[in-house]
Amino acid sequence: MIYVAIAVVVIALSVAGGALYALFAERAANRMSSEALKAQFASMLDASEARFREISERLLDERARKFDQLGSSGISRIMEPFAKDLAAFRKRVDEINSEGSERLGALKERIDGLVHETNAVSKEANNLASAIRSDVRVTGEWGEIQLKKVLEMGGLQENTDYTYQETFASSGSARKDLRTDVIVKMPGGRWLVIDAKTTLESYVGYVAAEDDADREEMRKRIIESVKNHVDELKKAEYQKNVAGEGQKALETVLMYIPFEEVYLMAMKADVTVNGKKMPLRDYALKCDVVMVNSSSLMPVVRLVAALWARDNADAKARKITEAAEGLIKKFNGFLAEFEGARAYLDKAVKAYEVANERLSTGKGNVMKRLSDLKSMGVVSAQSIKVADSDGE
Repeated sequence: MIYVAIAVVVIALSVAGGALYALFAERAANRMSSEALKAQFASMLDASEARFREISERLLDERARKFDQLGSSGISRIMEPFAKDLAAFRKRVDEINSEGSERLGALKERIDGLVHETNAVSKEANNLASAIRSDVRVTGEWGEIQLKKVLEMGGLQENTDYTYQETFASSGSARKDLRTDVIVKMPGGRWLVIDAKTTLESYVGYVAAEDDADREEMRKRIIESVKNHVDELKKAEYQKNVAGEGQKALETVLMYIPFEEVYLMAMKADVTVNGKKMPLRDYALKCDVVMVNSSSLMPVVRLVAALWARDNADAKARKITEAAEGLIKKFNGFLAEFEGARAYLDKAVKAYEVANERLSTGKGNVMKRLSDLKSMGVVSAQSIKVADSDGE
C-alpha cells in the first residue's frame, strides 16, 4: 500500500511539474520569444515523464511479485472468516424466512377466521336490525325497556312505585282503551304518566346516510315523527282519562326519547304550526308534554324516590306517634283502675277493722260478752271453745 501511495504522489508531482513546466515555458516564451527556451522546457518535460514511467513500472512490478508470492492459500486464509460469517448470515436469513412464512400462514388463517366471524356477525346484526325495523311494536317495546331501566336505576320498583302498561277507558265521545307505558305513583295520590317514543328506523337511516342530503331528509322524518307523537299524547288526554280511586294524573306528560342524538335534535328543531314557525320544545309544552332523555329523566325519578322515602318516614313517624298515644291512653286507664282498686282495698281494710273491733277489741265486743256468759254458767265450756275457735 505504501508503494501505491508513493506512485500516486509521484504521478501527481509529475503532472504538477509538467503543468508548471508548461506554464513556465509559456510565460518564458511570451517574455523571451525564444524557440530555444521552449525546446529546453519540452526536453525537461519529456525527461520527467520518462522518469515517472520508470518508477511507476518498477513499483507495480514489485507489488505484483509480492502478490504472486502470497498465492491462493493466503487469499483463502483472508477470505475464510468472511465466508464463515456469510454462511451463518445466510443460514439465519433462511431461518427467518422460514419462520416468517409460518407466521404469515398462521396470520392469514387467523385473518380468514376473523373475516368469516365478522361476516357472520354482520349478517346476524343486519337480520336483527331488519327484524326490529320491520316491527313497530318491537321498537316500541325496546324504548319501554330502556325507560324501565332508568326508573329502576333511579330507585323505583315496578308494581310498588310505578305500573307498566296499564289500560284505561277514555271519556271522549269515541271511547277507546288507552294504554300507558308507565305510570309513576307519587305521594299525595298523584300519578305521573311517562310515554316512550322510539324512532329507530329513521334514526338508523340518519346514521347510515351517505351524504348530507339523505341525512337532512332522515332528520326531517325524525322531527315529524316526534311532533306527531306529541299530537297523539295531546289527543289522549291522560290528565282526564288516567285516574284511580283517590288518585289523579298530573297535568304534564313526560315523553321519553331513548336516543340522545334524537333528543338533542328534537330540542333544537323548529316546526310549523298553523303557518307559524316555533321551536318543537315550546309546541310540546303548549300540549302539556315535556320531552326528556335518560339524563334529564333521572333527576325526576330520584326526586320521586326521595319524596316516597320522606313520605314513608312520615308514615312511620305517624304510626310511632299513634302507638305512643295508645300506650299513654292505656297507661292512664290502668292508673284509673289501680286507683279504684286501691279505694276498694281501703274500704275492705276499714270494714275489717270495724268487724274486728266488734268481735274482739271494741267496747262490749262479742268475745267479752261470751266470756261473761261462760262465767255465769249460761253456756257450756264446749260452746265457749267453739265460739273461741270461731272468733280466732
